[in-house]
Amino acid sequence: MIKGVFDIDGSLYLENKNGKLYPRVEFKTVSSILSEQMKNILNSLDIRTTKYGLFREEKNWNTLYTVAIRGDKMTNKFFKKINPANPKHNLKFNKYRGSS
Repeated sequence: MIKGVFDIDGSLYLENKNGKLYPRVEFKTVSSILSEQMKNILNSLDIRTTKYGLFREEKNWNTLYTVAIRGDKMTNKFFKKINPANPKHNLKFNKYRGSS
């Protein structure tokens, strides 16, 4: 489940922090149930996550839930255990690993 959701709707952000790339894997959904399931599955795999909701005041917009994995150790563990298949994510991850 996690692999499929990440391959289609997940993101790998590489933020420049103090001259080094800092990785952040994120899943965003309007489903509170899906976000909670994803958080629980990742935590059961010993991958620390943060979950938060963004209430959007725009007319008829649902709350957007984000499940985030931050930092080098957890991002590496995520890619090792989940083994994403999306070439775009893998290319970006390899770029990050090559910059360390």
